Amino acid sequence: EFLCRQKGLDLRWEIHRESILVHSDASRLKEVISNLLQNAVKYTDRGSVCVRTGKFSNKAIMIEVEDSGMGISENHLASIFEPFMQVHKTSTENSRGGIGLGLSIVKKHLEQIGGTINVQSELGKGSIFRIVLPRYYENPKSRARWLHWWTWLRVNTATQRTMPSQPEARQQKAA
Repeated sequence: EFLCRQKGLDLRWEIHRESILVHSDASRLKEVISNLLQNAVKYTDRGSVCVRTGKFSNKAIMIEVEDSGMGISENHLASIFEPFMQVHKTSTENSRGGIGLGLSIVKKHLEQIGGTINVQSELGKGSIFRIVLPRYYENPKSRARWLHWWTWLRVNTATQRTMPSQPEARQQKAA
């Protein structure tokens, strides 16, 4: 949130009540979301960053990190999760730092906890990184425990907005 304020970006949280409880490896999941948020802020010079959760199915949730940043060209989308891949590193003048491991680590962590990630992006308009996670994932080798999104977000952010559940949102739109 500090970096968003520093850059003049709007940070929005759209957390749906029905999607905020998941049994998974909390440390891996926190690292995944932290990395996606840092990238969104790093590659967005004006506009907004939004974190959104929702029910994907009865057994899975969806988490999206959307930004209005630089975007990623279509020819780079297929390789964005490969190690050492940096789409916007064309010169030291344009470099935003890093060595291109963040998204490959994100993908590896998600695979380890039964999740997936994909990206939609348009150059000059921004990106949406979408994670799908099983509501319950138990790996005997992981430090799996209940991660309650509401609590985690409350602790890790100063301000947040909780959105109504999807049925409540539909009712509000109809009214």
